[in-house]
Amino acid sequence: MIRRRTFALVGCLALAIGLLAAGPTAAATERGLHLTVPSFDFGTSDCVGFVCTGPADGTATSNLDGDGTIHWVLVVTFFDGWDSNCNHVDEVGTFTFAHGSITEVSHHTDCRLNGMRVKTTFEIVGGTGRFAGATGGGIEIAGPQPFTYNGTIHV
Repeated sequence: MIRRRTFALVGCLALAIGLLAAGPTAAATERGLHLTVPSFDFGTSDCVGFVCTGPADGTATSNLDGDGTIHWVLVVTFFDGWDSNCNHVDEVGTFTFAHGSITEVSHHTDCRLNGMRVKTTFEIVGGTGRFAGATGGGIEIAGPQPFTYNGTIHV
């Protein structure tokens, strides 16, 4: 009887030590995020009235995974026609790097007469590879280039 209890106690201790050593396997880590888009080009847009939908593609750098690319899908609403000083942009951007991608969304009103054309928040809504399931967000700034995204990422 004592021998059986000893084995049971040793087994429970071994299991507890193993679980403690392994630590939490699904815990997300938070890191600072710095993404820069030094240059990009607009693709062909489809417009209905003064609302245009189209892509923009460029180069990107990150503090997480080096150099990569950005692909935005943009919906741009021109307030007062084509010569309007301000427009509204809904963007979905996918940053792609060697070990995965990060997808962000933001919504901003841009006015070319202001110093910073873009100053808004962005939200990370997912990722692939090393960044699978990523969340987070921060501040997006541009005027007019480069675009910078500074914040945090949870992976």
